Amino acid sequence: MASSHVHAARLRLLLALALPSNLYLAAAARARAPGPPQPFVCTVTRERGCYKDGGAASPGVLAHQIGGNSEQMTKEYCAGLVAEHVGVEGMAGVVVGVEYGQQCFYDARVSPSAARASASDCGMQCPGTVAKETCGGSFRLEAFQASCVRSPPRPPYPPGPLPSEGPCDILGAAGNPCVAAHSTTRALYSAYNGALYSVTRLLNQSSVPESTSIRVLAPGGFADAPAQDRFCAAALTCVIGTVFDQSPLRNHLGKRHQLVDATRHRITVGPERVPVYGMWFDPGVSCVGRAPRQSALALSPVWCARAFAPTVHPPTACSS
Repeated sequence: MASSHVHAARLRLLLALALPSNLYLAAAARARAPGPPQPFVCTVTRERGCYKDGGAASPGVLAHQIGGNSEQMTKEYCAGLVAEHVGVEGMAGVVVGVEYGQQCFYDARVSPSAARASASDCGMQCPGTVAKETCGGSFRLEAFQASCVRSPPRPPYPPGPLPSEGPCDILGAAGNPCVAAHSTTRALYSAYNGALYSVTRLLNQSSVPESTSIRVLAPGGFADAPAQDRFCAAALTCVIGTVFDQSPLRNHLGKRHQLVDATRHRITVGPERVPVYGMWFDPGVSCVGRAPRQSALALSPVWCARAFAPTVHPPTACSS
């Protein structure tokens, strides 16, 4: 009898985690959707050359790094990140630089001690474009200047279709209420109108971490991804801190080791292709929750890591 209770609890928890993923499995399996639109449109106006960056012989070329490593990186994208900080007018007074394909820097001028490098050393392809645009190299920074204008305002994303029943409504009606209901993409109850998860940003290496909660666009609907886009736009790092339990039992998921990059796994869901963010688990990244209340199953850190491991949920991404 005890064994059947354990299996029932395990089934309820697995369904709460897996059912929403199955609904959008095709979307999750596709390549990542394009990143969020930037509020600026930027153009490179002057190339400043390739520089050696790092090491005692050649310290930092540009002092300020912004935006962390980004798979959307182009020179124009980097300039847009800088414009978030200095404004459109301030772009005339800064030098911008890209390095190692994914890193973005800026400063008022190139460091006087910076040493020039061969242009061929800055031949790393920018990952954010199919064009042959280069974004520096390994310990090589490609400097340039750019001008930016504000993008025209975009209409808000639609809230997406609102189903009459969520996965946990269906389970509850069948006599198997969810003991934990976690999702970064959507509400698992048709009436749920709260926060799905929290994100924490670090604007630069010396700033104080700031956090906010990402809610649903409408009761029973999808996550408010534009709110995350705005919050994380100019951050050095932006991570998911807590995935809130939508059930009344408040069995929240938090940090186990490293935190999940909040912007890495962007997908679109539903017939209206509403953008949302799943969770991409690199090696060493996992989550932890205490033993769920009213459950015979203890959600140990090992079990939680196993639930999201590649052998259970390939690839290492969760879009529930």
